[in-house]
Amino acid sequence: MQKQRDRLEQLFEGLYQWLGRLYVPDQHGFVYQLSSLENPERFSPDLESTAQALIILHRSGLTEHLPDETRLGVAEFFNRHQHPDGYFRAPGGPDHNTDRMLGRYLSYATGVLDSLGVEPRYPLPRQLRGEGQDRLPLDENALRAWVDQRSWDNPWRAIDEISARAQIISVLPEPARTDAGNILLDCLDAMQNPGDGLWGGGEPYVRVSGGFKASLVYRNRRPMPRPERIYDTTMNCLRQQRANRVTWVSNLLNLILSVRPHLDHKIPARDREDLVRISIDNLSTCRREDGGFSIESKGSWPAPNDGIVLGHGRVEGDMNSAALALQVWFNLLDLMGLEPRPPASAEGFRAAMPERLTAR
Repeated sequence: MQKQRDRLEQLFEGLYQWLGRLYVPDQHGFVYQLSSLENPERFSPDLESTAQALIILHRSGLTEHLPDETRLGVAEFFNRHQHPDGYFRAPGGPDHNTDRMLGRYLSYATGVLDSLGVEPRYPLPRQLRGEGQDRLPLDENALRAWVDQRSWDNPWRAIDEISARAQIISVLPEPARTDAGNILLDCLDAMQNPGDGLWGGGEPYVRVSGGFKASLVYRNRRPMPRPERIYDTTMNCLRQQRANRVTWVSNLLNLILSVRPHLDHKIPARDREDLVRISIDNLSTCRREDGGFSIESKGSWPAPNDGIVLGHGRVEGDMNSAALALQVWFNLLDLMGLEPRPPASAEGFRAAMPERLTAR
């Protein structure tokens, strides 16, 4: 697979130089894309982009190269956004802090703070809470009704909302944590299609992406049911459908690797070759001249999640897609049987950062 390894390496040339340019030193955060820097009064560093940048740095072994001033500044950036109820919120009120985004912000912020060795300012949440409601009851009937009310013609979105809820449930005290988590899993068990192993309706990649989101809910709780059906359906999607989004490429690989431990066979060599080759083909359509990746082959989205506008959405790289692309990188190394390591271009990150922030 040397040819595919070389192709993959070439896709990531320039990524870390691009990443370093997105850092805003006086705010200790990262913006979504380069064009965001053109309008600092409109597009300032945001929670999601900064978290995704730190995830990239951590997975690439670069966090340790940040000086203490920068590391503590980034930690303070997140803690500035934490409220006394334990949740992390973006500026902008309820529209920027839906229940789904509260779950994402909580997961991102706690993960980043942990990687930096810094505690959250306040204790983590002890109850479910949203901006438009005081709390969602944890009893079985209420949770089942809430799951049923998701839009199952788009299982990617539906199970993403369930996954965000599960992230919040994971920090609740016992026995609410286990009881509520089991209710969500029981709901997913009951709604799985026994024929193909996926959930809901919609186009193939939307259903595969829903399967990936389901794997996040099942992770560390119980094995995903019908792994063989999920695997076969996902491989058919890979071979029959063109993926013109980084999201599709990443979600499909994540789902394959999630069910792999539960299969009754090893992934055949031909399947591994197709997974690697087709994924690189698809990812290459989203590679941009600035060194980053855009969410689609035709360009980036101004609002990557819940209508929250973070940039202009031009044909350029964006932080959300960069984090997904790096996940693809590590997944493909895994499938090729290689030890995990960052792209060779990771050395370019410090050169792109202001010298005063990288000097030891």
